[in-house]
Amino acid sequence: MATSPSTSDCPDQDNTIFVGLSKQTTNNGENYIFGESETELLEGEEADCNRQLKACRKNPGHTEFIPLNSFTIHHLPTDLQDKLLFNFIKVTAELTVKINSRFVSPKRPEFWYKTNIPYPFYRRRGKALLRVGTGRVWNVRERSGENKDGKRKTCPCQNCQSSDTPSTVWWNLGILTAAHVVFDDTEAKHSTCKLFYDIESSPEVIVQGLGIFDTDVKGDITEFVCVTCDRAVAKRLGDMVDFFEKVWDIVFEKYKSSSDVNNLTFIVSHPHGGPKQVSLGQWVEKHQEGESQDYKFTYTTCTCPGSSGAPAVTVGFSWFTQQFHSGSLNNGFNSSTVSSVWKC
Repeated sequence: MATSPSTSDCPDQDNTIFVGLSKQTTNNGENYIFGESETELLEGEEADCNRQLKACRKNPGHTEFIPLNSFTIHHLPTDLQDKLLFNFIKVTAELTVKINSRFVSPKRPEFWYKTNIPYPFYRRRGKALLRVGTGRVWNVRERSGENKDGKRKTCPCQNCQSSDTPSTVWWNLGILTAAHVVFDDTEAKHSTCKLFYDIESSPEVIVQGLGIFDTDVKGDITEFVCVTCDRAVAKRLGDMVDFFEKVWDIVFEKYKSSSDVNNLTFIVSHPHGGPKQVSLGQWVEKHQEGESQDYKFTYTTCTCPGSSGAPAVTVGFSWFTQQFHSGSLNNGFNSSTVSSVWKC
């Protein structure tokens, strides 16, 4: 894997690389690893994605990425060519979304948690700026009902808000991603998610951000909420979430005893804002954050700008919220967000 800077680097982005696997020690003795964020920064419109793809210096040619529509069980290591694991990767991919965020919150911190490492896009706070990342749908909740004054609630999506016949039933979609991709409520409201973007010709299914549900800046994880009143979209996502949770538990039980042997880590992302790609690699280090069961993983799995916030799955480990791609280290490895790991 090439380790030269990404094509999205620029002085205004404030993406400082934390060298190797060395640890940043805070005033209270805690140790943390931080990498260069891999959101794709676009100064123009989305057409720039193709230009960024061709100019990429991190992974020229992108040979380690597998287009989702080309991914088969035979891409897995020989001893892991298991239909159950393959289906788990496929359903993770189905729930993976491309995130566009168009505004930088004035509340972004200057530094990462308890360090002197600059936080991404701090210098651009309060300004319009198109950034592309990745995330995953993790829940689907139906909404309807009446306000306290007896008025009927309607779908808050933009189409319904400008319609004479807005829908009275809608679904809130919980999206998990890295906190540096969508930082707070302001950024969530200026964000959209593109669903089912598997190939260039995929139909455009875009949902609007409503607001933030929860943000863990220290762990670099955010859940924000998007909305749809398309019943078919909601059912498709809801069925996939149910299947994901069922298969996740089975995969964990099957591979937990060998997780320190195969070390498989897979990522599904939208590098450079393009269609979904699967990348396979191995985790290298489990880094405990503080004295809790919170861990950050480093891995060889391939990523590019646009991969920030992508599901990063260490097979055989189970997590409270799962882990997501956080950044790129300048020793060639990549690193995850922080999450509570049940088996470590």
